Amino acid sequence: MYHCYCKKVLIRKRMDICKSPKCNTFTKIMKPIIIAQQENGLHQPSYYIIFLFAVALYLNTAENKYAFDDTVVLSHAKHGLKDIPALLTNDLFSPMYGQPLDIGIRWRPFALFTSTIEYEVFGESPFIGHLLNMILYGSAGIVLLRLLSQLLPKAPLVAFISALIFIAHPVHTEAVANIKSRDEIFSFTFLLLTLLFIHLFTDTDKRKHFIYSCLFYILALLSKENGITFLAIIPLFLFCFTNKTRKQTLLLTVPFLVIVILYLSVRASLFHGVIIGDRNMDIMENQFYGIPFLQKSANVLYILGKYLLLLFFPHPLACDYSYNQIPIINWTNSKAIASALIYLGLFIVAVKILWNYKKISSDKSNNLNPLNLKLILSFCILFYLITISIVSNLLFNIGTPMAERFLFLPSLGFCLAITVLLLRGLKIKDLHELKFPPALYIPLALILAAFSFKTIDRNRDWKDQITLFGRDAQVVPNSCKIHYYYGGELLDRYALYPDDNPEKIPGLRKAMREQKIAIDIYSKFYIAYYTIGLIYDQLQMTDSAIYNYKQAVNIEPRYYLAYGKLGFLYGRIKNDPDSAVFYYQKGLAGSPNNAL
Repeated sequence: MYHCYCKKVLIRKRMDICKSPKCNTFTKIMKPIIIAQQENGLHQPSYYIIFLFAVALYLNTAENKYAFDDTVVLSHAKHGLKDIPALLTNDLFSPMYGQPLDIGIRWRPFALFTSTIEYEVFGESPFIGHLLNMILYGSAGIVLLRLLSQLLPKAPLVAFISALIFIAHPVHTEAVANIKSRDEIFSFTFLLLTLLFIHLFTDTDKRKHFIYSCLFYILALLSKENGITFLAIIPLFLFCFTNKTRKQTLLLTVPFLVIVILYLSVRASLFHGVIIGDRNMDIMENQFYGIPFLQKSANVLYILGKYLLLLFFPHPLACDYSYNQIPIINWTNSKAIASALIYLGLFIVAVKILWNYKKISSDKSNNLNPLNLKLILSFCILFYLITISIVSNLLFNIGTPMAERFLFLPSLGFCLAITVLLLRGLKIKDLHELKFPPALYIPLALILAAFSFKTIDRNRDWKDQITLFGRDAQVVPNSCKIHYYYGGELLDRYALYPDDNPEKIPGLRKAMREQKIAIDIYSKFYIAYYTIGLIYDQLQMTDSAIYNYKQAVNIEPRYYLAYGKLGFLYGRIKNDPDSAVFYYQKGLAGSPNNAL
């Protein structure tokens, strides 16, 4: 006997309910998502295991501080709910520039809205932020397991192992350990719920399931723009996992097309015609900017090859791959050619399977037959290719050439494919029961142990800014930005030390070395010159500070912060009021809306 959901009535079966309104409401809304159906071979403990596994892997992030882009989201959140219009209409990175942006590449109002609510309730608390990320990641694992068990009712072992591998994969650490990347988790979860309710609709013909699917798709788009790729995923999903005809598939896709058109229209109206992609970009944001398309395609394929390698062997990991960590290459590069051949081969194999087979077999046995296996692999390949396309820089330039968080959604196809290939390779035939055959113990244990160890270890790097940048400066030594970030954090730390502290001067000189490395990588990086000027200010070397501030404004004549520093030094230190006024006026002319 079990207690009903209302905790008042005993029932015979777990799935039963009593007649109270509370139970009826719960069953109608939550049952399709949370409670595993007995016929799918999965029980509630499976969901608890996935959730607890996710939380356990990231439990050591609870002690971490804010790091990397977390401060960007925090800057938005500090404006509070009273500034909701700005949250809903600004680019995510507008606080970095001190003004609204019209580039429109990172319009993610749902993620910002939830972060603002978090700040209103809990204040500035990185512990709460990391705790919520753990909970959201575990919840994403539950939704993933629920979807896979719905799609593969005769193979719960495939669903469970795929979810385990996905949760453990170290390439997800940036999305979970970095509070700002919560938008990835939201988008992923809402997109899976979109597919789940579409599938429920095809099974039940209940209109409410289709409405839920559309609503979750809207939330996915408002979380992150990569949900646009599901315009291709949804018909592929219906083709592979339902009995819908081509006409029915097309009709079911039309509402999602309408949603995307409306979404893009809103983006265009908010950001002066920018629909997607970044039009205000320089080489520091993305070194592909301005190079010929043919050469750009070689670089894109080279990076896509690095993505595949990270999925199989996620080491080492880094938070930044910007200029010049991945040098510009051309089609004479053997790695670019090899990557292109691999991706072309994957695409041909996937399309050929879809061409030869119309639908997943309705086989009544407990096993995945060869037809089902091929179609699942085809879906996995195309899922990966479609979802990685929007962040590949091939169609349009985005704000970075490469990032591990971009693999969060595409890695689902990889994890499912690896699970199926592993089970078939070990010739495990009985997939109906959620039991681990002895042949599976060692390979699965090795995969999960290696992935888990790497995930937990990488979480430590996200302890705070200085730990993250210091470690990653060794992993990506040719990244101009990572040395700039690291030097800036060292300056912030040692500038607060009293002058008689013996660690202050060595610390400041270390900060200067990092900034000079950044300049060696990119000689026109004016912000690094400005930061060196700040360091010389701390060392009370006025002439050297002035020289570097002038270097900054020579490269970027509109850089008002450097003009402000020059005005201050000439006025207060050099006792030269005419020069001080000159530089203050130059700064105001370049940026009249900002205080010097």
